[in-house]
Amino acid sequence: MNVIKTTPSKIPIILCIDVEPDPFLVNRFNPEPWDGYEGTHRYLSTMRARFEEATGSPVHYTWFFRMDPQVAESYGSPTWAVDRYPGFINEMAHHGDELGTHTHAYRWINDQQEWLEDLGNQDWVNYCVEMSINAHVKAFGQLCKTFRFGNFWMNTPTINLLEQRGIRYEMTVEPGLPSYHPGTLGEGHSTGSRPDYCRVPRIPYEPNEEDFLKTGSNGSRLLKILPLTSGSLQLGRNIPGRWRRLRENGFRNRLQNTPLSMWKNWQAPNTFEKMLDRAISVQANPYLAFAIRSSIGTGRSFTPVDNCLQEIFEHPERKRFVFSTPAETLALLHDQENPC
Repeated sequence: MNVIKTTPSKIPIILCIDVEPDPFLVNRFNPEPWDGYEGTHRYLSTMRARFEEATGSPVHYTWFFRMDPQVAESYGSPTWAVDRYPGFINEMAHHGDELGTHTHAYRWINDQQEWLEDLGNQDWVNYCVEMSINAHVKAFGQLCKTFRFGNFWMNTPTINLLEQRGIRYEMTVEPGLPSYHPGTLGEGHSTGSRPDYCRVPRIPYEPNEEDFLKTGSNGSRLLKILPLTSGSLQLGRNIPGRWRRLRENGFRNRLQNTPLSMWKNWQAPNTFEKMLDRAISVQANPYLAFAIRSSIGTGRSFTPVDNCLQEIFEHPERKRFVFSTPAETLALLHDQENPC
């Protein structure tokens, strides 16, 4: 009997980098330099060559630039970062990286002389999104296709607006993240609230037009949400923890309930490598997606992020990994689901 040997499928990895000021609450009158971004760019430039050697595949990062009112008012232009770092932009283009947009809804309140993250004001959110997308077109001379909102936040009206403006790949959603997670809402004052991501799909999906947390019918939309990666903690005899995981995420998603945040210090028995293994094992056609802030270049988060990336670099399955843009990821997943 002839035995047919199959080649293990490739596993695309989307590494999202939010390019933004180091602090959330920028000094509007004496804005801080983007030292973190400069350090992060140099670091990832070095890592690119190492990842290419380790995986045997070209490495394409996905960069999300802040071009919203906070940047415009503090630095003089929403395109400040692109104008300030043309060499970095040219390097990204040379390597085939994806250039997307990252938006926060910070609004300056004159009376209090402070920033308000006005997520409860849809008109303001729309204004921030529109400014960011228009600035992207001005900065890069092409339509923006890829988007991430700040502070883990999103809602259905904003998803619908993004689709109207030509966004095709949305990468905010973090499965397993409950609405009560503080995130960066503690950085200053805010309005509105974050949605609960515990029961969202764990695979790329076309969102329902009435509720972006649910799946719409296939082929109904041009925009796709690519959720970030979640895995499962080994809880041992922690029965209350197991019950809470099941209650919040449901039986189907119970093993993809913990976002694999690179800024965390992952400890045994839940090291980042083990969390990766668990995330991969429960996906029929696996992909990985992570997000980091550019501030890691000078902040305390650098060490845990570096540790996580090193574990990818050293992972036993690294030859299957392909650092891909969102479009490349969807194409690879489609080809592997529908082999010739």
